[in-house]
Amino acid sequence: MSDAGNVGCPDLLEYSIESQLIADGKIELRESEALKHHRLTSLGKRITAARRKRGLSLEGLAYGVGISKGNLSDIENFKRDPRYSTLVAIADGLDLSLSELLQDL
Repeated sequence: MSDAGNVGCPDLLEYSIESQLIADGKIELRESEALKHHRLTSLGKRITAARRKRGLSLEGLAYGVGISKGNLSDIENFKRDPRYSTLVAIADGLDLSLSELLQDL
């Protein structure tokens, strides 16, 4: 039997390892500054809108998700690229799934 059908497995394994390293924050993908600014702007606006819709103050959401008010303010005002764990906590604090929070970003 030929191993020709397994040719893609090393690439798949490499992709899985890279994806996990990205999720763990051990490596990062490079993106253009313009794209990064657009993504951060969209994310910040989405978080602000969801927070206000739920009647939450900046301080209230920050306290509820375990981050500083300044950190949340920086995220909402496009000054900080949040860690994956912070995004998960913010989404949870807004009663959204992470995929809802990040949809189309």
